[in-house]
Amino acid sequence: MFTIRTFIKRKIMKKNTIFGLSALLILLVACEKKENSVQETPIVTETVDSIKHDSVQPLAEQPAESEKFQGKLGNSSNSITYTITLNPDESYIYQTKDDKTGEVLITTGVYDLKDDGKTLLLGNISDGPNAFRIEGDKLIEVDKNGNPKVSNGEVHYILIKK
Repeated sequence: MFTIRTFIKRKIMKKNTIFGLSALLILLVACEKKENSVQETPIVTETVDSIKHDSVQPLAEQPAESEKFQGKLGNSSNSITYTITLNPDESYIYQTKDDKTGEVLITTGVYDLKDDGKTLLLGNISDGPNAFRIEGDKLIEVDKNGNPKVSNGEVHYILIKK
């Protein structure tokens, strides 16, 4: 027999079931694993001894449009040769060679050309020259304001296109 008491029990049971399912759904959504949207970009700095032979691309195999700039800093007894190769895919190879010891450091990364079309920024370089002004066939190191870096009244860090 159907009574008011049975009717109320069924109504309460139905509400409890709906409430329980809703709570379970909220818990599942809230506990869903969130992915971290921060991506880390590794800085690649290698010495010549640590480079695998097949990871270095010989200059002859680089795209024909690559531009290579080179310069020296120091005196005849203690100098460093700097070479920057700019590739058409906006990647670069930055090589420093201690002419006395022969030690070579290579850094690779992506470069950015500022809106003025004359200022070049090398990514992945936190310690050392990373901003240059393009003047014809030369790269000249510049400060934060875009002015050539000067020492003893002279601009020293100039790389010439090879």
